[in-house]
Amino acid sequence: MASRRRESDVLEALDDVRVTLEVLVKHLGLEKDVERAIAARRLRAEQARMEIERSLGHGISPAVDPRR
Repeated sequence: MASRRRESDVLEALDDVRVTLEVLVKHLGLEKDVERAIAARRLRAEQARMEIERSLGHGISPAVDPRR
């Protein structure tokens, strides 16, 4: 039961942080900049994930992989 309570407290705190950041970003007029930065970070993370998968040989047929 304490674990659920702690998880609930953490989720509530994270939501408070999210809302606070949204308010600050909107107040400063940085919505587009933040959206672009988030999109760029997600793209880099996806590219890194794909490169790791590729380096492990997952998801690529030998005919397509130029290293083989």
